[in-house]
Amino acid sequence: MKNIKEYKIFISSPLDVKVERKKIEEVINDFSMDGVKLKAIRWERDLPATSGQKPQSLINKELLSECDILVGVFCSKFGSPTEEYESGTVEEIETFINLNRKVILYFLNKPVLTNEIDPEELKRINQFKAKYKEMGIYKIITEEEIGDSLKIDLTYNLKLLLQANNLTFEEKKSQGVKVEELNLENTPSSNKGNWWSDESITDYINEFLQLKNFDKQYEAHLTFYENVQRLKGYGIFTESTIVNILHQAKAYAFNKKYGNFSYNMEANSKKFLKILIIYPLLFLISVKMRLILDVKDLKILVL
Repeated sequence: MKNIKEYKIFISSPLDVKVERKKIEEVINDFSMDGVKLKAIRWERDLPATSGQKPQSLINKELLSECDILVGVFCSKFGSPTEEYESGTVEEIETFINLNRKVILYFLNKPVLTNEIDPEELKRINQFKAKYKEMGIYKIITEEEIGDSLKIDLTYNLKLLLQANNLTFEEKKSQGVKVEELNLENTPSSNKGNWWSDESITDYINEFLQLKNFDKQYEAHLTFYENVQRLKGYGIFTESTIVNILHQAKAYAFNKKYGNFSYNMEANSKKFLKILIIYPLLFLISVKMRLILDVKDLKILVL
């Protein structure tokens, strides 16, 4: 039976594009690609009901952190501000960008009633558009183009995700991909035998965390998962997201300090050296011991 990979698609937008949100969900639900299953995530339907948390924090923690691709849409509204961002939609998009995940962004070109236009909101939309102009993450489209554009963009981004999942380490290295998916969950104590350690790259780990808007630092004297729990207590992200970010942070730190280095190959080479050196040495010791015992036995017999 062929493996089916499920990808979750988060739909992000202000409330003035309800029709377009529905259209986007229909495209996602009808989308077909070999080996892929898509699930559309909409906060107004999928957000769990609870008390004691702000809605945007809950969206980020329970929904956004579990998604693979974000589809964002703007028309004439910019959205309501949150504690840290100009709007909830902007927070969702920039959180996704900071996590290095795929963003598909559309600016709708459609007629809007004059009395529904707020010049200040349009100004903020244009400023946001200008900010990401060079990244190539958005298109300006009409209502009629949403379906075809989204199919094309989903296909392209899903192929990238599938290719990334299937690449070996050396293939990633040859393509200039930074080391981001290695098993880097060793504790500092277990790293003491390596030529590198958490202590040697902590500054670069924290440099990366600052880029991701973490106000708490990675502590080298703590284990990987002690740091995960520590950071979890101060942020909006789930544990799985923090683990992913720390993987990226360690890879960033390794690459910055030591270059694009094959840490898997380093570990394997050490194992190979043990086989080449230690095992033959043990064999020689055992042979020598056997010879000593044989000599002793011979002396006894002579006597």
